[in-house]
Amino acid sequence: MYLLKYLFLMLLFCLLLLLGQVEEENNSCRKIWFTYNLGISGTEIEKDDWTSGLYYCLGLNVSSRNNNIKIKYTHNMLGGLYTEFSQRVYDFGILYGLKPNFKNGNVIISGGISLVSGYYYKHNYVDSIGYIYEKKSFNSVGIPLELQFDWNTFKKVGIGISIFGNLNFEKLFYGAGLNVNIGSLK
Repeated sequence: MYLLKYLFLMLLFCLLLLLGQVEEENNSCRKIWFTYNLGISGTEIEKDDWTSGLYYCLGLNVSSRNNNIKIKYTHNMLGGLYTEFSQRVYDFGILYGLKPNFKNGNVIISGGISLVSGYYYKHNYVDSIGYIYEKKSFNSVGIPLELQFDWNTFKKVGIGISIFGNLNFEKLFYGAGLNVNIGSLK
C-alpha cells in the first residue's frame, strides 16, 4: 500500500511537469474540458470466461496543439448491477495523448498509468458441497489505453465515442461508450 501512495505522488508530480510543458507551448491554444462517459465494459472472470457490465468515467482534459493530458476516474460494474456475485473495478489514472487538430472534432490516442482497485468473487471447488465463493479485494498498478473520437458541435459542448482498456496484474478490463464533453472545445 505504501508503494501505491508513492506512485500516486509521483504521478501528480509528472502531471504538474506535463501541465507546465503544455502551458509553455502556447496559452492561446490551450483548451480545458470535462468528459462524462457512459457505456459497456467487460473483464475476464477466469480463463476463457468473460463477463460484461456498465461503466461510467469522469475525466478532465487539458490540451494544447497536438498534446492532451487527461486525469480520469473509471467505475466498472461488472457481472450484473445488484447480484450477489457482482464485481467492481475502479481506476484512477493520468494519460498523455496525441491529438491531431481538426476544426470540429478531436481524435485522441492516449496511454498512461493508473491505480486500479476493486473486488470480485473467486470460486473454489469443494467435493461434498460444490463451489464456495470467496470475495477477493485487490489493488494494482495499471496501464490505461484509450481512443477517443469527439465531435464538438458547439463551442462549449460536444459528444463523442471512447474505446478503452486497462492492462494490470489483477483484473484487466475494456469498454466502449458515449461521451459528453463540456468546456473550452473550440
